[in-house]
Amino acid sequence: MDPTQQRSQERIRQSRQLSGLNQYELANRAGVGRTRLSLFENGHIKLREEEIQQLEKVLSDALRERRNDLDLADEERR
Repeated sequence: MDPTQQRSQERIRQSRQLSGLNQYELANRAGVGRTRLSLFENGHIKLREEEIQQLEKVLSDALRERRNDLDLADEERR
């Protein structure tokens, strides 16, 4: 796999795990097949740039939501 795709693969997998989304949830929100996402994360296929961009957008939104949830939880504990 080319280095750009490999970096995208690693970034998407790590972001997905941090966001708390499973592969099905991410694939569904991004409009990408779950099998394609799994194959991509495991380095077996390349995704089109548009698919990568959509995954990154969904992950960005999910990470923002998670951060907001954590901030709210912190405020409630105070």
